[in-house]
Amino acid sequence: MRQYLVAWLESVTPSLAPNTRLSYAGRIKRLDPVIGKYKLSTLSAMEIQRALATLLQSYAPSNVRSCRGLLHRALADAVKWNILPRNPVDLASSPRVPKRPMQVFSEDEVRKLFDATTGDHYHTLWVLMATTGLRLGEATGLRWEDVDSRDKKLTVQSNLQRIRGQEMQSCETKNAYSRRVVHLAPSTLALLKKHKAHQAEAKLSQGAEWENTADLVFTTTRGTPIDPSNINKAWDRTLQRLKLPPIRIHDMRHTAATVLLKRGVHPKKVQGMLGHASIRTTLDLYSHVMPAMHEEVAQHMEALFSAAEGVR
Repeated sequence: MRQYLVAWLESVTPSLAPNTRLSYAGRIKRLDPVIGKYKLSTLSAMEIQRALATLLQSYAPSNVRSCRGLLHRALADAVKWNILPRNPVDLASSPRVPKRPMQVFSEDEVRKLFDATTGDHYHTLWVLMATTGLRLGEATGLRWEDVDSRDKKLTVQSNLQRIRGQEMQSCETKNAYSRRVVHLAPSTLALLKKHKAHQAEAKLSQGAEWENTADLVFTTTRGTPIDPSNINKAWDRTLQRLKLPPIRIHDMRHTAATVLLKRGVHPKKVQGMLGHASIRTTLDLYSHVMPAMHEEVAQHMEALFSAAEGVR
């Protein structure tokens, strides 16, 4: 197994984003002590199940679940390449991962954030993420050529990442579904235009020291890409200052989806905005919103009885 997993990773590396490749390598490293000694041709579901149980003694269920997912993908390729007749991982149970309650802002809290950060360096970034559901890397990787002011939309096609031990890099979006068009609220577009004007002034004042060669929408004061760790620190400071709930910046993506679903927007449209590959992903993530939607359905159906009483 050890040799196969190393060879498999080399074969799929060209199709992986740099950070994904590093993540896969880490999972293979964790799997090696518990499964590396087995022969690929004789590996059984029981041996895989024992290996996962051993990993659970040292790692969190979510981590072990990720290891199982990598092993499943690697052996699925072995089946596709006619090395194995079937995938033994199919018969090995995945560890249960306790669901963490999703934390999101209420609409009033979003408005408080907008109002209280006007003029801050990251104000436009906060607003964009709250009104589009973009991931942080998608927002910081956005270029001005991706913003279509005439048609009031933007195209998500890159993801800014810090590769371990390297500089910030712009990578392609994680999959074909992540590459998408997102329509902009008029106020968000107006804010982006104002932000662009401020950036032009900064470029003029910096002169030769301005470094925004990629024409990024969001940069440091010198025009360089923003390190996500600095954004997270600024986010935490902002929430503390405003006495807002301490949610992660990624939870602004969940906030955007929750607001839309509660306002009756069809889940399929929310799926498209978020770039989920499947509507099931959207429905699973935001099942906490569904009871309110079901109640609304019941209220609409009550109209049938009201209509019938009117006929009588």
